[in-house]
Amino acid sequence: MSNIYPHKFLRGEYLALHFQVPLNHADSSAGNATIALIRVPASVKPDSTSYRGPILFNPGGPGGSGVGMIAGPDGDSYSTILGPEFDIVGFDPRGTQCTHEQRMC
Repeated sequence: MSNIYPHKFLRGEYLALHFQVPLNHADSSAGNATIALIRVPASVKPDSTSYRGPILFNPGGPGGSGVGMIAGPDGDSYSTILGPEFDIVGFDPRGTQCTHEQRMC
């Protein structure tokens, strides 16, 4: 993983990062995509017996941003509905918002 950096948002702290994945596992010359990911940590500590782990949100599509969905104004509702013992994780699918493809032509 590269470019891991913390951010501050109106609701509190969250972790946003980018990491690279191959566009085609069978053909490394196809290049990579840089995937954007965001995590709002659970209100309980990971070593707590109440901690239940991460829930990954796929924003659907076409063109939906999972980073924007979690960091946006409705992001608090996910923790409220699911409970404070889960990390809330979202990502931007290939070709949307903060995720970028790097193709070799």
